[in-house]
Amino acid sequence: MKSSFSRSFSTAAAILLIALTILGASFQLQVNKYLTESTVSALQQDADVMASLAAAYSSDSNLTSRDFLLNLDVVSRVTDADMVICDSEGTILLCSEALMGCDHNGVSFNRDYVQQVISQGGSSATGVINGLYQEERFIVAKPINPENVDSGVVIVSTPTAATNQIMNKISNIFLTAAAFVVLIAVVAVSAFARRESRPMRDLARAANAFAHGNLESRVKIEEDCSEEMEELAL
Repeated sequence: MKSSFSRSFSTAAAILLIALTILGASFQLQVNKYLTESTVSALQQDADVMASLAAAYSSDSNLTSRDFLLNLDVVSRVTDADMVICDSEGTILLCSEALMGCDHNGVSFNRDYVQQVISQGGSSATGVINGLYQEERFIVAKPINPENVDSGVVIVSTPTAATNQIMNKISNIFLTAAAFVVLIAVVAVSAFARRESRPMRDLARAANAFAHGNLESRVKIEEDCSEEMEELAL
């Protein structure tokens, strides 16, 4: 009996753990997808704003004017995203990290990527921007003027570390909750099984004692059980 119960309990516990694992994995995938889409959507809006501003100022050759630099700084601070503006050759003209004299100014990076952004009208990706940032980022790029192949592009990015931290916190919360649920299930099932199997254990002890010559051995019957037996006898 004990062996049968152990097998049943082990099966139930395994099913519970598998169900919790699948539920947790599905939930984390959905949350990660939502956070990624929300972040990329926000970056796309920021890129559209800066591309429009850059197009307005570049038409008058005032891309380095004080007003435009101020707008770039404000948008970058409000959105907490990093922005760079580069020409069609991939040479960085402006960087939100330091509008005047940033170390990134004059740096050249993947020209093919810039041309691809201009030809496709934009790009969204996750990765490392070589020559600019070392950590993995969400990256959105928009051409300043889609009709002009020499207009340059705006690149807006933010590290993926913030999203990863949120996912780690969610994972920790889920693991704690899952462990708590399994613990409660183990205690509840153990208590229930012990209560339900008590008559059989008492009967087994009485039978064993009777087999060893203790003819006075008896099985105590609960009051509710005795009442049921009397009703059946009537």
